[in-house]
Amino acid sequence: MATATALPPPTDTAWSDPRAGRPGDSAGWQLLKALGSLKITVTMFLAAVFLLFIGTLAQDEKNLPEVKAEYFNSWLARVPFSDFFPVTIFGESSLTGWFPFPGGATIGLVLLINLIAAKVTRFHVTARGQRLVWGTLVSLLGGLITVAVILGGHQADGLQGRPPFDYDVVWGLVQAGGGLLAVGLTAAAATARTGLTRGVAGLTAVVIAVVTLMTVVGGEDWRMNEPGLRIMWQLIQSSVASLVLLAGLVMVFGARGGNVLIHLAVGLLMVGQFVFGDRQIEERMTILEGRETNIACRTDEVELAVIDTGGRETEGVTAIAGRLLRARTGGEPIEIDDLPFTLRVVDYFPNSSVARAGSDAANQATTGLGERWIASKRPPEGGASSRANIASAYVELADRESGRSLGTYLVSQFLNDQSQVFAGADRNECDIVDVDGRAWRLQLRFRREYKPYSVRLDDVRRINYSASETPRDYSSYVTFTDRATGAEQKGRIWMNNPVRYRGETFYQSTYSEVDLGGGATAEMTGLQVVENAGWLVPYVACVLAFWGMLVHFGGTFLRYADRHERQRRAGADDGQDRRAARKLRGRVIHAAPARFSKPFEPAELLSPLAAVLCVAAIAGMAAWPRGGEEAAAWRAAGSLPVMHEGRIKPLDTVARNTAQLLSNRTSIKMPAGEEATAGDPVGRVTATEWLMALMAGGEWPARAPIFRIDAKEVVDLFDLPRRPGHRYAYAELEPKRAEVRRQIETLRDVPREERSFGQQKLLELEQKLSAYELIRVAYQAPPMPTLAGDDEAARRAFLGEVMRMIQGARLIESNHPPALIPPLGRAAGDPAEADRSARWQALEPALADAIVAKILAGRPGQPPPTPNPAIFPLTELLEAVEQDANALGTAVAAYRDAASTLPEFAAAESAAASEAWFNAFNPTFLARWLYVLAVLLCFASFLVWRESWREALGSFTWWLLAGIFLLHTFALGMRIWLTGRPPVVNLYSSAVFIGWACVLAGLVLERLHRIGVGNLVAAIAGGLTLGVAYGLESGDTMHVLQAVLDTQFWLSTHVITVTLGYGASFLAGLLGTMAIVHRGWAELTGRADASASRDLQDRLYRMNYGVVCFALFFSFIGTVLGGLWADDSWGRFWGWDPKENGALMIVLWNAAVLHARWDRWIGPRGFALFTIGGNIVTAWSWFGTNQLGIGLHSYGFTSGVLLLLGGYVASQLLLLAAGWALTSRSQPAGG
Repeated sequence: MATATALPPPTDTAWSDPRAGRPGDSAGWQLLKALGSLKITVTMFLAAVFLLFIGTLAQDEKNLPEVKAEYFNSWLARVPFSDFFPVTIFGESSLTGWFPFPGGATIGLVLLINLIAAKVTRFHVTARGQRLVWGTLVSLLGGLITVAVILGGHQADGLQGRPPFDYDVVWGLVQAGGGLLAVGLTAAAATARTGLTRGVAGLTAVVIAVVTLMTVVGGEDWRMNEPGLRIMWQLIQSSVASLVLLAGLVMVFGARGGNVLIHLAVGLLMVGQFVFGDRQIEERMTILEGRETNIACRTDEVELAVIDTGGRETEGVTAIAGRLLRARTGGEPIEIDDLPFTLRVVDYFPNSSVARAGSDAANQATTGLGERWIASKRPPEGGASSRANIASAYVELADRESGRSLGTYLVSQFLNDQSQVFAGADRNECDIVDVDGRAWRLQLRFRREYKPYSVRLDDVRRINYSASETPRDYSSYVTFTDRATGAEQKGRIWMNNPVRYRGETFYQSTYSEVDLGGGATAEMTGLQVVENAGWLVPYVACVLAFWGMLVHFGGTFLRYADRHERQRRAGADDGQDRRAARKLRGRVIHAAPARFSKPFEPAELLSPLAAVLCVAAIAGMAAWPRGGEEAAAWRAAGSLPVMHEGRIKPLDTVARNTAQLLSNRTSIKMPAGEEATAGDPVGRVTATEWLMALMAGGEWPARAPIFRIDAKEVVDLFDLPRRPGHRYAYAELEPKRAEVRRQIETLRDVPREERSFGQQKLLELEQKLSAYELIRVAYQAPPMPTLAGDDEAARRAFLGEVMRMIQGARLIESNHPPALIPPLGRAAGDPAEADRSARWQALEPALADAIVAKILAGRPGQPPPTPNPAIFPLTELLEAVEQDANALGTAVAAYRDAASTLPEFAAAESAAASEAWFNAFNPTFLARWLYVLAVLLCFASFLVWRESWREALGSFTWWLLAGIFLLHTFALGMRIWLTGRPPVVNLYSSAVFIGWACVLAGLVLERLHRIGVGNLVAAIAGGLTLGVAYGLESGDTMHVLQAVLDTQFWLSTHVITVTLGYGASFLAGLLGTMAIVHRGWAELTGRADASASRDLQDRLYRMNYGVVCFALFFSFIGTVLGGLWADDSWGRFWGWDPKENGALMIVLWNAAVLHARWDRWIGPRGFALFTIGGNIVTAWSWFGTNQLGIGLHSYGFTSGVLLLLGGYVASQLLLLAAGWALTSRSQPAGG
């Protein structure tokens, strides 16, 4: 990662130059300059960060529309103190009071004015004459192309964003673009003035060329799928517009053209969100399969529909808005000309509970449904609650002519709108009011919109991952029919692939099976219907910002490269800087000298060879299988493929994950000494041994202390003593099993947010016990049905036994135990169409199917039974579990030989064996401790006084880190190969990837600056992030993805990019920490020479500035790409979801740091403190938002890290306070 020198301060003299004819000292001009101050920019950025934080916390109790109205769209926000204590974390709070804070509308308006004023007063036109004319014309052309791209997204119906030509053409454009980019970078490398520029441009060209070549020769394996090409088409169009506009801006503004383009992109995003985003209409359409509808519901609004049910072909509807009902509660009656009665709102509840009315209960209703039901007010549901708001009202009707009361009615969504509130069949209960012979139906419901077209659901499909209830995809096949012309248009709507029709976009939202009554069921789809004329604005803005940042920060890099080259040629590192480095090495920190001019010596290879061989030797010993014949037999058993949780994995992975689920360990520690039972294993037992013994029906697994129970109230429930380690055996828990089940049944109706800590832990224990019992039962042989005679009673008894066996097998299969028996054939591409013979099975269901097939053999219409060749070898393998190693190895080989004849097993065998070996090798665990060793070596290098030793130790440390980095890269590559996914798919993999990126950056920084800091940063970042990954390793870290995440394009772009933004932000915080620690140490001890301290602070400052530039680039692009993904998935670019808010907080924080630095509001010290604060913001975005467990990103919820997160934040706050206090006095480096 390259660092960069400071940008020159913006000039304010362009427009105030008297020669330009502008009165630069006029009051109006001075006001404009004041409005364009970067201090206002920084202040508003920080205010926005705080508003996003508090608006995120507020979502645990308030629904999103309320939060948007009160915080993000308001001019002035009232911030309750209780918002700082989320219910999901701290429980209910009795804290009262509030304070005012600028709302999102105020902050956005101030930033927009500030942006315009800053551009007018700070950016001057450098072009003159024809260059100015041509630059203006090209800029206008780019603007017109940009507008054309945005408007062009609404010209066609069908799949949103589909190109006007074949996808092969788009793929050809992508390949051609890659080739042109590679050629251009090659030319840039050949003509570059500096070695650093040549190296970066050349390496990038090689990578792009190789990838492009692979897309040409690699066939379908390297071809982007159609959903990805559809998105690429938007990016290609936007890139053409961006490059034309950029060319014009560079002609007009010179080197600042990229900066102007960035701010144009930001302005376009702000205007687009204001004009389109917050005004877009979102509706929901639910359709049963085979039916059609023209009704869409606004689920954020309710209405009271008064429906004339008689006398017409179509019903007449008079809708009264819920806002009016609330406003008229207890006030004047509502009079509408079309109605023969008035309505007086007696009471209105935005959220309510509805229950059966008791005989002595106070009831406001006097007639209708209200005589049987009673509604009471409830607090509104927020993001932490899984329940929806159910509006209810009591309305009194009175005849308009006579004024006679017609009674007080209860209208409630609970009764009137069941089909929408509960996503079921149309079973709405409504009151009918007869007035003058006409019947009027009263229905409180979500606001409805009647479309001029209808949508018929021809088919809806939910595809689950094999042996799992996790959905892989939802698809709705629909037909749109214009009600005026009868014209039809068919379409398929599926996850991340919306369809446009008549200016509206349809997104796949939900899927459910509904009960139609009488035992009949039907499939129902839920479609999100969005009217957003500006859906292409974020695409264009993202691409504009990308090219603008590339040019802007690319120029910064070139300036740094020029400075670096000048220092090299002048021998600065071997001359003056070398003398300064000696002072630093002797007093402050290690700085290995650069050796640009020193001739190569063969002895210099000793350090790299020694370091790399050291890592290779340690890794080789860890990777090489250990143990004798018994260990080899268990390793062979652990490598057997198993279908579990939606993917094929080795038995070793299943065993480790199960043991970790139950005990938070991947192995089992059996009792020793007097506590041990004769014949049971002693000491550490591998998870594979334990799992296979459990499958085999062994007795000792029940005595293994594997259930971790931390909650004292749960331990007391079993009458067990507290013990070190908090682990208990199934045999100790089983006597109270029936009592626990009874308590569990009473807890299922308690909402999650209302459960106590003990109740939650009891439910977690129940899940663990159920998982244990499922595995044990799934591998027991089913009871063999026996025919006791030839009479009818015996046959009925026999059939009853068969049916019970089948039901038991289906019950087991419905809970998806680990399935060792592979199918006879290949599974169908569509799992919904696969028959039972193509499913992996556990032993009990497989035996049950084989028995039934044998019983039915020879009957009319029944095919001859085809026995699965893996069943009986598996039974023999389980019998061999309790025997010696030789018998076990023989049984494993026999099972493998039999199963290898089945295609699913043969296809998965190699990958399963590789994953089992990868588990045993565990390179991330090994790399973590090697990084710790590197940290110690870094500190040791700072303490060594002899220069030659310091240089040798510093070089050795760098090469050692390079070797560890290769090991880290191998771990990352293995995960990519095993999952077939990009490197980041969950929090665990994000920690591994962030560590990898930080180590790479640290190695590059050290290679460029050679002061020991890069080594230390790389070692600390690698060790910390892999430590975080270890803490997150609570199950399968290569699990299948939720349907919304199952997209290679967005995983490869948004997720990787935004994760690089996280990594760069953390790296900046580490560099800031080192800068503050050094400044504090230098001030407190007074040992550091002023010039040496100044030199080191300057290097750290430049390094950190470059890293923050990278952090802003990746976090901004990644966040905008995430918005594009959200638009593709949920129908809106920005929804103020907690994870989205966290990502935006990182962008705004990094932008605030850079703008404060560009304005010279802060110096090196302030910059370092700011980046440490960025650690807190990034940690909140990475982990904190997940702790709330709310929002559309709640599938990433991770429990158990709250205390660690709190401790980390506290440590950063202490560091900030100490840094501020200990470095507040004058420093040589300033700031």
